[in-house]
Amino acid sequence: MTMIKPENESREMGYLIGALVVALVPHIPSLPIWINTWCFLAFGYMILSLRKKWRQPPRWIRIVLTCIGIAGILSSSGHQIGSSTYQSLLAIMATLKPLEIRSHRDKMITLFFAYFIMITSLFQSESLLISLYMFFSVFVTTAVLIQVNHPGNRFPSSLRLSGKILIQAFPLMVILFLLFPRIEGSMWGITPRSTARSGFSDTLSPGNISRLVLNSEIAFRARFPEARPKPDQLYWRGIVFSTFDGRNWKTDTGAPLRKNPVQGKQAMTYQIRLEAGRHPWLFALDLPVSGQQDEIILADHTIRSGRNIVKPIQYQVTSYLTYNTGPMHSWEEITRSLPESGNQMARALAEKWRRENSRPELIIQRALAYFTENPFSYTLKPPILKKQVIDDFLFRSRKGYCEHYASAFAFLMRAAGIPSRIVAGYLGGETNPYGDFLVIRQYHAHAWTEVWLDSRGWVRIDPTSLIAPDRIELGPAGGLPAEDLPDNLLGRDFSELTSFRNQFYFFWEAVNNQWDIWFSGYSHLEQKSFFEQLGLNLQSSWKRAAVLLLILTILAIAFLLFLMQKLHKTIVGPDIVQEAYEKFCAGLRQIGIIRKPDQGPADFAAQIRSLKPDIAHQADEIITLYIRIRYMGKTTPEDEKRLQELVNRFDPVRKT
Repeated sequence: MTMIKPENESREMGYLIGALVVALVPHIPSLPIWINTWCFLAFGYMILSLRKKWRQPPRWIRIVLTCIGIAGILSSSGHQIGSSTYQSLLAIMATLKPLEIRSHRDKMITLFFAYFIMITSLFQSESLLISLYMFFSVFVTTAVLIQVNHPGNRFPSSLRLSGKILIQAFPLMVILFLLFPRIEGSMWGITPRSTARSGFSDTLSPGNISRLVLNSEIAFRARFPEARPKPDQLYWRGIVFSTFDGRNWKTDTGAPLRKNPVQGKQAMTYQIRLEAGRHPWLFALDLPVSGQQDEIILADHTIRSGRNIVKPIQYQVTSYLTYNTGPMHSWEEITRSLPESGNQMARALAEKWRRENSRPELIIQRALAYFTENPFSYTLKPPILKKQVIDDFLFRSRKGYCEHYASAFAFLMRAAGIPSRIVAGYLGGETNPYGDFLVIRQYHAHAWTEVWLDSRGWVRIDPTSLIAPDRIELGPAGGLPAEDLPDNLLGRDFSELTSFRNQFYFFWEAVNNQWDIWFSGYSHLEQKSFFEQLGLNLQSSWKRAAVLLLILTILAIAFLLFLMQKLHKTIVGPDIVQEAYEKFCAGLRQIGIIRKPDQGPADFAAQIRSLKPDIAHQADEIITLYIRIRYMGKTTPEDEKRLQELVNRFDPVRKT
């Protein structure tokens, strides 16, 4: 219901605009600048027009603004429809909808639209902060909904009633969250934009990993129930690159499933919570030996999921920190091959080492010594490499990041006749003392080399550790010159709680991580485990359907009992209030003012004012009193008696 008095309608419009603004706030960071500017100007104009009592713009202006907004969205999105396009469209619609509000129905549609915008914020993030803000947004919008349907009510009273409703609904919300069947995967096929995405792809080129240092988003978190590995053991294996085309390294799509067990020592079992990334790669300590049923371990000792990871997942892995991968297989012969030509200087150097040393171990030592004996440097800003990238790096620039050193070392090994490949993943992690887990971010991305030796199988060699030994102990900033440090790494010291800011940061991350595990991580598997703890074994679909039907039946019965209780309190004797209102409407029908079946009292009052201004004052008084008695629930017998007296004195035929 809207306010009856015209002077209060502008205030009500302000409440509606406020509800839309509150609902849009979580979307602001991901919206284009021009749309944020559009929203600021549009809402500012609406508020100013309410104060100045300007008329709403005509229909043709609204149509023009709609066309301009849609054209701008398509232009800024590159004519590709995605989640950001839908966000932008929602924002434009939120600014245009208040311009066409004419009736109570329009106001209700606007409020339902605000609720819809709130729900879409979960497509951006399911973090604790967004979830708490969504509760606040629901609280505000529900208060506006109450205000719209209770003319004459004070807004603080609507806020109190909204809070009461949310508190009463909270237990039901928890029950539905725990018991309602969980859908595996994303219901809408939309990945939250705020989740981190791995910067790795099927191709590794110079500069790929160094660009990730600018990204501080979380890649995954790791929790160790027992002892934690040493910093030099925190190599998180992800992707293996075996094919080299002269400049780029590519993954080997022919790697089969791993069949032979790996021999190793120092077994360690741990849990990982991986953020969404729209890729199938799972990360694990080098070298994983077992995972969960849904995971696939390939013969190159990488782990993959059966599907792309479109939402955060949690899995458990067991790894050996020391291992022997066993003999070389036929499909791994590709790790010996090089392009027929190119990088002749590097080939010649490797061939020289091969002639001087017959043992692969000695050739490896000679190659590593080459990096330490020459003026190589570790930097995020290496010069652009020419066509012969290996020669150009080894003999001219001698400046690069981990992918440069791994690529050059792997090439030298192959040129010397030693099988080699590149492994990409992450190195290190930040310890959160409040949650007792490691946080691995995108800027921990790293690449290293593996060589194959007869007695040991595949062996990890990290040439970057020779050039920047502090990289292992101090993280991605270790070994980089001060002028190379990006803004997200400047002053970043998480070795201890050195300030209140760091303490709060770690505390909030621990709380948010626990929320992710409990809320976002409550999947069908966790729900199945919860039912089993209750003694319910719901393996088959018909059992789950039966439990769902039982739950819905119980909720329906509870709701019916609640309605019966309310009706018992309100329906006592004849409804004299409704009889008086019907008599009032019947009198107006005699002069041609007919109330539609779906027309509310507020809209009916507006119709009377427009058709018969001479009786509007009496009609407003009657309808205002009727709404207060019927919908606000704060009434006395004197109010009902007063309504009957006003209706009895009201004679529209004589007035006319």
